[in-house]
Amino acid sequence: MLCHSENVEYLYDANGNMTKDIYKGFTKIQYNILNLPEKININGKEILYVYSAAGGKLQNLVDGKSNPHMNPYYKDGIRKKNNEI
Repeated sequence: MLCHSENVEYLYDANGNMTKDIYKGFTKIQYNILNLPEKININGKEILYVYSAAGGKLQNLVDGKSNPHMNPYYKDGIRKKNNEI
C-alpha cells in the first residue's frame, strides 16, 4: 500500500512500532534491535535513549547533550535526577 506520509496521522514499522504521530509532534521514531525507542524527533528536538544490554533504560539525552539537571538517568529501573530519586 502506497501512502504519502505527510498526510498520515500515524505510521508504524513492520514490527508494529509507531514511527510517526503528528498529534504528539513525533515526526520520526527509531527503534533498536530490542524494539525499544532509540531516537525520537519531536517538535524540532531530538531525544536519544540509552539502554543497558538487558534493555533497562539508563539515560535520555536531549539534542545529544547530557545535563544532570535536565536529563535524568536510570538505575535498576528507577529514574534519578541529581543523584536523587
